[in-house]
Amino acid sequence: MVVDDLQKQVMDKRLLRTIPYYVTCQTTSELESFNNHLLIYAPKRNALRWKRSFSKAANNWSVKPVKEVKQYKYIPDLLTKIAGVYLAGEDTLRSAVKVDPLDPRRISAHIATISPKPQNQRR
Repeated sequence: MVVDDLQKQVMDKRLLRTIPYYVTCQTTSELESFNNHLLIYAPKRNALRWKRSFSKAANNWSVKPVKEVKQYKYIPDLLTKIAGVYLAGEDTLRSAVKVDPLDPRRISAHIATISPKPQNQRR
């Protein structure tokens, strides 16, 4: 009968041994969200490094990022360029921004690029 088959499946020793794994199993939504943020915001040219380790007690693999010390090699060059521009008097923080007369940003967003057809030519 169906009840006997169901009882046999539910009371299977193999299934009963794996129940603790399924009870403590976590959803992957947090990992998926993290990976989505990496795809959006992380630089595409730099590969992230990960370290895998196996836990005998938990009987599963875990993955952790390899921490690297950040190197800010570009900062001295950036500060030198900023100081050079400021001391040369070429540009200051308070100077007006010079926009070219043909710059597309000068065109208003609501102005059409083509003229409308005359009323008698519509249809």
